[in-house]
Amino acid sequence: MRSLNPPSRSSSSLPLTTISLITLLALPLALAMFASPAFGAQGHEQVVYSLSSFGNLGLSGGLVADKAGNLYGTGNFGNVAPCYCGLVYELSPPAAAGGTWTATVLYAFKGENNGDGANPYGTLIFDQQGNLYGTTQAGGINNAGTVFELSPPASAGGSWTETVLYIFPGDGSQGDWPEGNLVFDAQGNLYGTTSIGGSVSTLPCYLGCGVFFQLLAPTTLGGAWTMGANHSFGTTAGDGMQPTNSVVYRNGAIYGITQSGGSGSCQDGCGTIYEFVVSNNQFTEQILYSIEPADNAWASFGGVTFDPNGNMYGTTRQGGNLCAASIYETCGTVFELSPSTSGTGWTFSTLYLFTGGLDGGNPYDTLLRDGSGNLYGTANVGGWNNRNSRNNGTVFKLSPPTASGGTWTETTLHDFMGSANHDAASPYAGLIEVNHTLFGTGTFGADVFAVAP
Repeated sequence: MRSLNPPSRSSSSLPLTTISLITLLALPLALAMFASPAFGAQGHEQVVYSLSSFGNLGLSGGLVADKAGNLYGTGNFGNVAPCYCGLVYELSPPAAAGGTWTATVLYAFKGENNGDGANPYGTLIFDQQGNLYGTTQAGGINNAGTVFELSPPASAGGSWTETVLYIFPGDGSQGDWPEGNLVFDAQGNLYGTTSIGGSVSTLPCYLGCGVFFQLLAPTTLGGAWTMGANHSFGTTAGDGMQPTNSVVYRNGAIYGITQSGGSGSCQDGCGTIYEFVVSNNQFTEQILYSIEPADNAWASFGGVTFDPNGNMYGTTRQGGNLCAASIYETCGTVFELSPSTSGTGWTFSTLYLFTGGLDGGNPYDTLLRDGSGNLYGTANVGGWNNRNSRNNGTVFKLSPPTASGGTWTETTLHDFMGSANHDAASPYAGLIEVNHTLFGTGTFGADVFAVAP
């Protein structure tokens, strides 16, 4: 069980050199492996482990890392007993350069019939004691999803222990299908979103427009977690609908994006960037920006990333250029949302429009930012293999202009080649940085990969 000590707070909005919970203290082997010709033509990427032996996992979530150099993630499905309900895995690096990574299933979910969660889709988080926290989209006695904790063994070689912290009710009033990451506040409470459910059911979200929820930590060790305040999206004019799968905690507030809704004149609304200010276990929503058709960007799926000046960066999976490589009409964008110098209002700027060619298209992820202001992410389609029969996606870098008002520069760090070429494919999640090496997951083939930036 968790300690009642407040957790440390981390965010992908921090520079790569200062990420506290997901940056490893040392992993020299990763850079040593990049010198090997096994990385292929580009010489910058390698599949460090394929989890395909556990079935078609569907690695939609990203990775976190501990100080010892181990990576942790979730598989949506899998053929681990007792059901195809998903799992939590650990990848341990080799002891010597060129060695084999070791995969361990830390926990296999048991599903609704056993009162357990099923089908985790989001990225895990750590607390200070090394416990992992996450959500399952389904499972629980109501099959509406759960919030869980996974605690490490007391001695090496032991089993991790799963505790279901909260089961969402079957009436959808507090949300259904939590599928994103969680964040802690300074008091140790948890916050997250559900993709459907809540008190509003209207187009485009006839199953409910989603919920932002607060889960209150127990006041005594071993006590129960309880649902605190929650907000049903779409309840007021101009409110966002269908929250994306990522939230971030910063300076007492939680920020995120909705895929639709807002005051923009798109058919179902172009989406919003929102803020929830937390005080005394209550929160107040503020819509920071409603995306407009003129912004040429809509339908985000990831979250926002901050720079030290309070500017936000994110991706949209639609908008921008027409995209033959995509199932959508358009290829997606990278955007910036900047506070005005007067202190009121925000300015939305499109930094890059994907083409669906060698640069990729339809990014679903939350961006990673380094100390020099470069942004890193994954695109779900496009890339070199777009010339052939499939679109396998890319890893990209977006570099800021050298002079104010200049153009951002996109660099493709890797074009995924797919399982037929022993490579990853179709990344949905973002990247983490580990000792100047980027790690991520490919959805198809269940591959974990490393890229030299």
